[in-house]
Amino acid sequence: KIVARSRALQHYFDCPLQFGAYPEYVEATDTADDADVYNERLMPGDVLVAGTDGLWDNVFDHEIIAIAQRHSHPQPIADEVATLARRH
Repeated sequence: KIVARSRALQHYFDCPLQFGAYPEYVEATDTADDADVYNERLMPGDVLVAGTDGLWDNVFDHEIIAIAQRHSHPQPIADEVATLARRH
């Protein structure tokens, strides 16, 4: 089950924050000061999934949970989740 989730970081619909843009190239860039910070207590066996809008806009939570339950190591989880996101 999902016990915590970050909020969408966006200026408005379909305009997410862009932390990778450099101010010398893009005047209205977003900085790390605009990011959220989370502190979550993890237990052995917990799985932490970090992703961008490319993941969360394309893969449902129940699909990610099912993938995580099929594997005991992180790399196969990451590989299968990424493959699913690209396929959708």
